[in-house]
Amino acid sequence: MCVIGSNAVIFGGLSGDLVNESVDSLENMASDDLYQLKLGSGHMEWSKLNITGVRPLPRWKHTATLYDNTQMVVIGGFHSSSHRLNDVSCCTQILINCI
Repeated sequence: MCVIGSNAVIFGGLSGDLVNESVDSLENMASDDLYQLKLGSGHMEWSKLNITGVRPLPRWKHTATLYDNTQMVVIGGFHSSSHRLNDVSCCTQILINCI
């Protein structure tokens, strides 16, 4: 998660029921969704953002870091329980274009 101004931006993670799923099904639960949480408007509001351009692979246990107050850099993580990622994706704050 990165906080940019009065917004928190979250990329990826796992979705689904981890308690009742096997480790082998984690690839199907990895997410490439991008969400924004508006923090400064008096009430918090979630929204799903669109990613244009090349989407990073779905992942979890990755790092997301804010760069230059305008870009979120996503590094590494897991695509499945046996597939570690060693890549870097950069998303801009406004357009959320991954390059």
